[in-house]
Amino acid sequence: MHAQSNFKPGYILTNSNDTIYGLIDFKTDATNAMQCKYKAGEDKTATVYYPGDIAGYRFSGEGKYYVTRTVTINNEPHTLFLEYLVKGTMNLYYCKIDEQDYYFFERDGEMTEIIKKPDSVVNMGTMRIVTDNKYKNFINYYFRDYPSLINNAEKIDFSQKSFINIAKRYHDATCTTGEPCIVFQNEHPDKDYTIFKLSVYGGLEFSTYSMADLWGNVLYYQINSLSPVIGGKVNIYNPRLSKSFSIQAAISLSPFNEKGQAVFDNDKVHYELKTIILTGKIGLEYKLPLKKIRPMIGGGVLYTSHFADNNRLYYNASPDVYVRNFSFATPELSFFVNLGVEYALGNHAVFIQTSMEKYINTALSKGEDKFKTFHIVAGYTF
Repeated sequence: MHAQSNFKPGYILTNSNDTIYGLIDFKTDATNAMQCKYKAGEDKTATVYYPGDIAGYRFSGEGKYYVTRTVTINNEPHTLFLEYLVKGTMNLYYCKIDEQDYYFFERDGEMTEIIKKPDSVVNMGTMRIVTDNKYKNFINYYFRDYPSLINNAEKIDFSQKSFINIAKRYHDATCTTGEPCIVFQNEHPDKDYTIFKLSVYGGLEFSTYSMADLWGNVLYYQINSLSPVIGGKVNIYNPRLSKSFSIQAAISLSPFNEKGQAVFDNDKVHYELKTIILTGKIGLEYKLPLKKIRPMIGGGVLYTSHFADNNRLYYNASPDVYVRNFSFATPELSFFVNLGVEYALGNHAVFIQTSMEKYINTALSKGEDKFKTFHIVAGYTF
């Protein structure tokens, strides 16, 4: 499977300082530091540039601006596309490498690295967590000649917003020409671009309850039910990682009301079944990233609860008639599979989806009763 793209309007800066507009693949911070995938138009072939091949690149809408710089990381030189955050008497850059965030202050042509190690557990028994705050001590030392900038150093977060603010204040304190520093347009520093899509749906559910007999024989009687179903789902994805794959969580509600007569060999059992089925699901969904019509497939695990039960069985044990009341028990985890198609309406969408669910109910006959449902729904994604 080819890596998915997320092209956005932008431009590249050549080493001869020419500006070339087009589309640039908007990927994760780690990927953006290593390469720039550019194409002149939607139907054009993409070209991959590496740090040093071009002077930099910038996204028009997101405001992210990357420039080629050589920095020292773990005592080794690395040529990378650093995100340019502030340009002034002291420049500020950012990049992510191997899940580690790096910030670089550039003053008088010298790059200074600021890092924060991940939190660590030092005692498994007490679960004591140690947070690396050495960067705060470094900030205190680095700006020791400007104490007004760091009078609340303990409150400084390890974030773009905090360091941008420091760089701006340093520029204001040291610039002798009166020119303002340039904060490259980025309305949401530290944003992770995770998107939540909420959908609601309604339709029909076809349920099959395979009821085992009451006498220990391996016999089943199928009871079918057609009923309405309503539900909602949320899809969570990050387009910088993938436009197609998302984590999906859903919940649905449907009634199951049936009565009749089941025959096991020569034994007859009259039944009256009435319950409400509440189903929760979590899984993955894949959607083809097309412009308008987008086929989708998904699957995962489900957990079902039955409530408002009112179930009775009537059977003969000559010369008496016995009545047995029971409730559907909550089954264990099982699985579901979805198939559907979505039609895009700008940032929203309508869809049709089918789903097959299968699980075991443990109320009767030592867990041999089975439920299987199939539904088809139409819905709207906000």
